[in-house]
Amino acid sequence: YHRLNPHPCGRERAFVPAMAAAVREISSQADLEALCGSHGGLSAVLLWAPWHPPSVHLNKVLEAIAGQEKSVRFGKINTDVCPDIATSLGADQVPFVAFMDPRARKIDGLAGADPPKLVEKVKALASRPFDAGASGSTAGGGGVGSAGQAGESDLNTRLRGLVNFSPVMLFMKGSKSEPFCGFSRKAIDMLNKHDIEYSTFDILQDQEVR
Repeated sequence: YHRLNPHPCGRERAFVPAMAAAVREISSQADLEALCGSHGGLSAVLLWAPWHPPSVHLNKVLEAIAGQEKSVRFGKINTDVCPDIATSLGADQVPFVAFMDPRARKIDGLAGADPPKLVEKVKALASRPFDAGASGSTAGGGGVGSAGQAGESDLNTRLRGLVNFSPVMLFMKGSKSEPFCGFSRKAIDMLNKHDIEYSTFDILQDQEVR
């Protein structure tokens, strides 16, 4: 990752219409608020730098996700142009994805280039209800049974998203570069040996998936 350096924000410009692109270019706070306020659901905003390869790759991943997740709004911010917005969103590195509610308030974030985790977070947060009232509560008293069913459904949705993200998805301990157990290391070696296209998910970072 790369640490951000302060840089004066560029000029504001007219906000891109909703149908112009799957991932909108954001160059001002007004753009950001317009993106989030354009619907009643989740918005995912990528803070990136065009000269930073992991950022460029995650930008392409975000465009692919945007083509599938129609209920989510997607935007991107060049941090060399508007680092002040990056600072306000708590991003001190690129790439960084901020997940926003309809009032342009950050509800979650993801630091670093981790496509599987990005897919997982988008799917999980997209199903979250955004109420005008207090967050964390839902309308109607569903009770423990319905809450358990909803949790199981959310997990299944997340798992499907992860499995479908790549031709091969390896659920392992650690990462490609740092496997944390013998099985994970052997699986990585086998996939690399046969030049198989694959992604990984670190189960140590998510006990629910594990």
